[in-house]
Amino acid sequence: MHADLPFADQHRGNPQSWNLYFYARNNPLRYLDNNGEEVKEAIKIATYAVHGATAREARNNAKQTSGFKSETGEPMSGETKATMTVTNEKWQISSNPTNNLVDSYATAEVTSADVKLDQTITLPEWKERDSADPAEQKNWDTSQ
Repeated sequence: MHADLPFADQHRGNPQSWNLYFYARNNPLRYLDNNGEEVKEAIKIATYAVHGATAREARNNAKQTSGFKSETGEPMSGETKATMTVTNEKWQISSNPTNNLVDSYATAEVTSADVKLDQTITLPEWKERDSADPAEQKNWDTSQ
């Protein structure tokens, strides 16, 4: 994943085309455009079912059933996990050997690498939402 090449697709009539991160809608951590033709969500959204007659009951059910806890042990209704993987590393190693072992040294420098960031957000899905009254639906939608 990298920015578009300078001047490759820039057009005077479209100022946004000069933005090198437009390929990912200005958010290369959230969106991917692997082939230059299609922008995809880089974050995976997972859900689990919660139940309740009201938004409040559903939120309480989420905290009880999710199994997620904060650093202080408080129950949480959602969780974000991120995993970063580094691949295709290229190194440049140089050394300065001398007759004196104490003065000899070597350095290693990563000259290029690919970094893959996998993010998953797990959220509750209130199963009774569509049958709840509009005020409860709004309460649920704005409290997440």
